[in-house]
Amino acid sequence: MKKIISLLTLNSMILLSSCAGIKPSNQVMSEKDAVETQQASQAIEIIPGAPMELAEVRNDNTEVLSQVEYDESDESSEEIIHERNVTNEKLNHEISIVAKKSSDKSSELKLKFFQKHYDFWKNYFTKRDSERFMRHLDNARTYYPIVTKILREQNMPEELFFVGMIESGYNMKIRSRASAVGPWQFIKGTAHRYGLRVDSQVDERRNLYKSTVAAANYFRDLYNIFGNWELALCAYNSGEYRVINAIRKGNTRDYRELVAKKLLPKETIYYIPKVAAAQDIASKLGLNSERKQETKMFQNAEPITVKRTFSLSQLAKKTGVSKSSILALNPDLKRDQIRVGRRSHTLYLPTKIDSQKIAELTKESSRTVASSTRSKAIKPVRTQKELVYKVKRGDHLTKIAGLFDVSISDIKKRNNLRRNKLFVGQKLVIPAVRIRVYTVKRGDNLYRIARKFNTSVEIIIAVNSLSKGRIYPQQVIKIPEPS
Repeated sequence: MKKIISLLTLNSMILLSSCAGIKPSNQVMSEKDAVETQQASQAIEIIPGAPMELAEVRNDNTEVLSQVEYDESDESSEEIIHERNVTNEKLNHEISIVAKKSSDKSSELKLKFFQKHYDFWKNYFTKRDSERFMRHLDNARTYYPIVTKILREQNMPEELFFVGMIESGYNMKIRSRASAVGPWQFIKGTAHRYGLRVDSQVDERRNLYKSTVAAANYFRDLYNIFGNWELALCAYNSGEYRVINAIRKGNTRDYRELVAKKLLPKETIYYIPKVAAAQDIASKLGLNSERKQETKMFQNAEPITVKRTFSLSQLAKKTGVSKSSILALNPDLKRDQIRVGRRSHTLYLPTKIDSQKIAELTKESSRTVASSTRSKAIKPVRTQKELVYKVKRGDHLTKIAGLFDVSISDIKKRNNLRRNKLFVGQKLVIPAVRIRVYTVKRGDNLYRIARKFNTSVEIIIAVNSLSKGRIYPQQVIKIPEPS
């Protein structure tokens, strides 16, 4: 292997993408970013079938590292390696291995790392930063049974639980300086790629159940790409292409060799022994939660598929479950009124809820607009063959297709797009959008109009090209309707 990743890895990536339905991230790039991406792609000879965007670098742990001074001199000659659980006389080094027997190698977490890096983190967690570590451990204990159960169901190593612990301390609402959110610290682009809803009303990166399933799928993809857990976790920390570039420059897929050659970022070098140290210390101290009632609530929660827009306040009244309890199980909900469009929403509620009380939520919505005193201002629905949409920063095809209830393939076909890449300022023709014409009345605002027609302020502004979102009485605006 000189310049590109082995064909075996390539086949694994292509097979994984086709079977799991994984789509490359289609976040918008500026023209400058696009040129840099193309240059980087050429420089590292990106293999066919790989995601065509550069993975964002995750800097969630740099704050801790920046506070620590560590002597890295003579690291290339380091040959003393810590051994756990396994002895192998054929190896020239003592190797650290965290393993659980399984017929599937991807369900075994075997980590190899340098002794001094492991000792550093062990000392750091137990002495220098023990107070925060214990706080994170106490929080992690609450969710340990839930997270490990999901990982087992996804045929992933249970030890990956400790990745979430060092990423967030299992704080559901934590946000990093790089805008990574939730227990698994997903950035927005990765969240969308793995099916998580992120918008003004819902951020599923904060939901323990949904984000853990997404994380398991992401871990599986990384393992299939790199073939071992050291590099998979390095990619989780710093991005796939950062690791691919290191492999190419070092002409090796051995994590320890890449570390010795200093081809990985400092934070990424420390990431593997950091996970191992957190696991060892936590396991020694015990993972039984003292907040048993909270743990039991999460274990007994039942997923409900909601198919129509709902209000948290009204839901609490109907079910008899307090709003605070609903939000504890569903921290991804950011507002009282949650819009549910073509894609249904999964809500977690206590199992004691009578199914009759929530039967209305599980039925398909008729999506009719309620009559009001202003109904005379509403003109009949008409079909507009085409609608021009100007791409903004942060847009991607999945988001735009969802806004207008059209398929990605229809948008790509109409605009002759071969890839999912978009550029800021690019104009897209949206085909076959149903439009309702509305005359603005005195006292109206965009938020009120959006709620009235079960849409969003963002869509109304985009469709009508409203400058700074301003409207005035008697103004005629177009409002897209769900198909």
